Amino acid sequence: MGFIPFRQSVFRRVLSVIALMIPLMFLTVGCGSGDSSEGGTESIPLTSPKNVSITPKSGALNLVWTKLASVTGVDATYEVWYGTEESLASATMVETNASITGQFVSTNIENLQNDTLYYIRVRAVYEGIGKAAFSNAFTASPIGKPTTPIISASGGWENMLEVVWNASPYATSYSVYWKKGATSNEPPADAEFKIINNNRTLITGVDNNETYRVWVKASNTAGDSSFTYTDTSSAPVTAIPVAPTDGNTSASAKSLVVRFSAVEQASAYKLRCSTENNLAGSEAVASEMSVEADSGTVSFTVPDLINKQTYYIWVQATNSLGASAYSAMGSGTPISRTELNGAIDYANAGFILGSATAEYIWADSPPVSVFLPANFFKRDPIDRLSRIRETAVGNLFCDGAAWYVRDQYPEDPIDFVFLNGGYIEGAIAPGDISVGKILGMIDSDAVSEDTLVIVSLKGSDLMSVFKTAAAVKHSGHGNSGTSGWGITSKEVSYTIRYRTIDPAITTITNTEGDLFRHGWIDFDGTSVGGSGTPEWAFNGEVLDPNKTYRVATTSWLADGHDGYLGFLQGTNRVNHTEFFWQAVAHYIYEMGTVTPYVTHHIKLIGGVPLNAPGWEEGPYYDLANQLDVNWIPPYDNTSLYEGF
Repeated sequence: MGFIPFRQSVFRRVLSVIALMIPLMFLTVGCGSGDSSEGGTESIPLTSPKNVSITPKSGALNLVWTKLASVTGVDATYEVWYGTEESLASATMVETNASITGQFVSTNIENLQNDTLYYIRVRAVYEGIGKAAFSNAFTASPIGKPTTPIISASGGWENMLEVVWNASPYATSYSVYWKKGATSNEPPADAEFKIINNNRTLITGVDNNETYRVWVKASNTAGDSSFTYTDTSSAPVTAIPVAPTDGNTSASAKSLVVRFSAVEQASAYKLRCSTENNLAGSEAVASEMSVEADSGTVSFTVPDLINKQTYYIWVQATNSLGASAYSAMGSGTPISRTELNGAIDYANAGFILGSATAEYIWADSPPVSVFLPANFFKRDPIDRLSRIRETAVGNLFCDGAAWYVRDQYPEDPIDFVFLNGGYIEGAIAPGDISVGKILGMIDSDAVSEDTLVIVSLKGSDLMSVFKTAAAVKHSGHGNSGTSGWGITSKEVSYTIRYRTIDPAITTITNTEGDLFRHGWIDFDGTSVGGSGTPEWAFNGEVLDPNKTYRVATTSWLADGHDGYLGFLQGTNRVNHTEFFWQAVAHYIYEMGTVTPYVTHHIKLIGGVPLNAPGWEEGPYYDLANQLDVNWIPPYDNTSLYEGF
């Protein structure tokens, strides 16, 4: 059975065509000037793209939007105008035509100045019919390629390495690699790695008194810097750490965030909390609080508190030699911003929800696939990362919605959130996050259609949902047909395995290619990295086919779209009136400030580009003999191929 891989189902498309055709039966196409200032002909309502995703490059901007439906059989072409002023009077039209790939339209605006704000408008043109009114102005600034980081400090203790470097201008992330005993100028293929947003990293699990080479490069949507590196080692601790001294506590709804500078030679921290200023009567919030990786600070969120109740906090640093004294007392009072400042004005696009401390990247230039040669497949101009791997923006939407549901509907506790990656169609820049920004970064149909749904699924039906997610085609690029790629809140961790092709193979048919584009989840497997970690786990436990799980999702997925027929077996479905995006907006509003993070709870083995977060190499598939090497898929997923 084939499934519609895009936003609209066949039924919805038919309705759209009928809705367009009915008024046309009674109208004459020729009337009206078609001038853009009039918004198209008088007889046919023409619209321009509502949402345009802009990816900054060095001296350029890449624009992507969803293709508009044809009108009376006429496909839309597009004009793109840009300028450094908001007024259209001084704008310039992009000379090159936009290219259309699948359901997406893209174009580049080149020969721009970095760090200059540009106002961009798009309008649709229907030959012989007219021109639509211009879209609203979208803004973005080109950015330069980041410079090579300069390492300023390195060292380690207690089986940890800390490396600090000067922040590179324009960098939005850093790739950090490390390997014991290495001597090369660039990391070898078997080096361990991670991608972070800060200009320092804490690497755990290394051997004391062994020399490691650590490489760092800076990245943004304009490209990568060259690598820098240092040799450093970890030593056993020599003293019990001192107590943290510079802590501060910030409040949000039903929680407190405690932050303080990491303490020399500390490997972990303990925190105690009480409603009274009495350390002896306090309770441990966590038996061990780990150092926040890749930051000069340690932070911990104390959850499940009561708003308007004052809490007192004490922190202790520990290592293998012992524990410090407790810090001086800190305090804070959780408060709901809704109670403090009033409700969100969802009708006001300029309403400020909060701010982002760093960029939530959504797309990047597509790398060459590790299992297919360059340019073998026609690729979209950018990778839509939320369609191919775990991303910080995906985590914001899933974890934010999970927080919202638990906050607003505590009587209906959920286990986790499931969302399709195609729901998200844009990035979040550092700074203020407005209602309009959230509206502009999600699928345009989803804005007014996808409501919040909570449904119960038996484990066997949930297994079907994740099999569908694993079967969505994945060639390392978030091109058309990948909207259904699944993402979850942090309670669920899972590994998708893909076959890996021998890179020496340069010719492959489409049918053979399908062997490498669809994955499996081994629900009983415990072999991730040889660690014994389940390949699918809810709070660390394997999926139980007979257990009932409570899942929050969108009405789109709950109705079985994007191939997720498993949701149709759900019971105790509750349809809430708010849109899914409003749940995420409410979370941002209550938190006030949000910071990107990737937890690696979605792991990929084989079949995708190197350096993707959570990726590790998988065994080759012997194409000539149709054999998997060292691994047999746990189930036949060929029935799920069609339509993705």
